Amino acid sequence: MIGTPPGSRPTDASEAPSARSFTARVLRLGRRGHGLVLAPDFPRPLPAPATLPDELIEFQVALDARERPFAHVLRVLESHPERVPADCEQAAGCPGCPLRHWAPSVALTHKLADARALFARIYGAPAPPGALRGAAPRDGFRGRLSAGNCGGIPGMRAHPGHPPVDLRRCPAQTPEVRAALAVLWADLAAAGVQSDVQRVLLTTTDTAETRAILTVDDANAAAHVRSSALVERPGRSIFTSVLGQKAARSRRAEEVTTLLQGCTALTFRRGEDHLTATLPAWTPQSPDSVPMLLEWAREALQPEGASVLELGCGVGTLSLPLARSAAHLLGVDCVRPAIADAQANATRAGVENAAFRLGFAHHAVRRLLAGPQRFDAILLHGMRQPFGERLMGVLPALGAARIAYAAPLTSSLADDLRALPGYTIERLDFLDQMPGTAHLMALASLRRGAAGAAILRT
Repeated sequence: MIGTPPGSRPTDASEAPSARSFTARVLRLGRRGHGLVLAPDFPRPLPAPATLPDELIEFQVALDARERPFAHVLRVLESHPERVPADCEQAAGCPGCPLRHWAPSVALTHKLADARALFARIYGAPAPPGALRGAAPRDGFRGRLSAGNCGGIPGMRAHPGHPPVDLRRCPAQTPEVRAALAVLWADLAAAGVQSDVQRVLLTTTDTAETRAILTVDDANAAAHVRSSALVERPGRSIFTSVLGQKAARSRRAEEVTTLLQGCTALTFRRGEDHLTATLPAWTPQSPDSVPMLLEWAREALQPEGASVLELGCGVGTLSLPLARSAAHLLGVDCVRPAIADAQANATRAGVENAAFRLGFAHHAVRRLLAGPQRFDAILLHGMRQPFGERLMGVLPALGAARIAYAAPLTSSLADDLRALPGYTIERLDFLDQMPGTAHLMALASLRRGAAGAAILRT
């Protein structure tokens, strides 16, 4: 394909340091999935959105919203042989799915190779063997979204030179999410409060329930929303969340969230379990990936007859099916409503050998070490930031023979495994929760003192 990416246009002169255009080949993809190209007078490669390795492009150097230079693509002169139609009218300007225009199998091969190389670079040793455990469908995999008010459009900021991305037309969202957002946005407009809302966090479930959190700037806007004649719809709960100006300037995370209509909890089904999640506990972002994650956890932990510790258990999405084959399971999470929900979900399901405690992972482990209880297996749910030495340095003292660590970022997992002594990584698998993006969930299966491909540092 030779031509102009859909929706692209030359950058306005005010957006570009120079009106000159350049021709260059895309060197490789960056960590966020954008192509990287070299431009005169710039020492580092510039991101070129919606491009693929080895493509020949014509571009101008422009500035993004944070005044960082990037390559604004004018034309793709020679395209990658595996480039495919993105099947999304907003793909050219959307930062959300930068690999949507690449054949899925080829993109996945690249993502796997990139993740393994990243692990090796951070960990300091070759990545152990592993495979792709599964992938969510390319369309309709997101069960929740965060949409900003982009001039009356519920969406997110696009690449410069493109209109905002309207999430009501985003194929990555589930049809239920898109429909719920469209109805909510129309209801806000009808009530005359759409302009008061700065952001919407919206979640839907397979039980036809919807939760929306409306973020506003100040108390006056919140009062306007709360006093409005906003229509109530069956199964929909709405909250308002005020982030004060002082808190925003100081980057504090203090929010005041008030229930406007509906109830505080969502219900959803996973396998044989009927689960409740009370705000701020979240439901899974990619529902289709949960069975794949559970299958991996069972293989990595071998929970049959074992004592299992789950750090980051949430509302018990994985806890309950694992506990059914374990001798005992203890779940820990730092969100108080999630712990209450997990216990209630276990009671409802008749799972009597699962208990749940509130606390941060490193505090919980130290409290456990003060008592006699030890564990055969540990399931660790990572975050975007590593747990660090304060958890990984003491985790081995619990005596678990097996550890399964799932992390949304390969980099955070590699950082943490460097700080975990006495274990080997038997496998490093991956799960593609978000097709079309550059991200993979990393899944490490570890065994204490076993001979393996990657020996953790002591």
